[in-house]
Amino acid sequence: MPQTLAKRFAAWIGTWRGTTNLITGEDGICEFKLEPLFDGNCIQVTLTNYTTDKLAIHSRAFGLWGMSRDGKVRTASYGEPVGFLASVEAPDDPDSLALEGTLSEGRKITTVISMEGAELIISSSIGEGYTTQQRPRFNLRMRRMGGAP
Repeated sequence: MPQTLAKRFAAWIGTWRGTTNLITGEDGICEFKLEPLFDGNCIQVTLTNYTTDKLAIHSRAFGLWGMSRDGKVRTASYGEPVGFLASVEAPDDPDSLALEGTLSEGRKITTVISMEGAELIISSSIGEGYTTQQRPRFNLRMRRMGGAP
């Protein structure tokens, strides 16, 4: 029987926070939650960005990770301001999760999630594929809130 997603990403399950730069150029705080569902066969992902000055919600994203029959992680999510995204796991380091997908307006997005020590790291870029010179990127380092699950 294949390993569940909750088992594969057990070290990541929980709530994580770190500082970020918002699309507006302001400093912000990002909260990233991973919660197992359906006996660990699915993971619900929630990302919320807050403004630093008022702690008001700036943007949000919600999604589900599941495992396809070919053994790859597949996601379906919706986020502000990018819209709907379906992505699939791409080859990468076995201790990380690399996802590639296409946003609703056709732009490509790549995201890599990994651990470095006690920090969860998310690196993402959006563009038109390999032809784009300037690709919006973000790199986020987060620490776990509360104890490990």
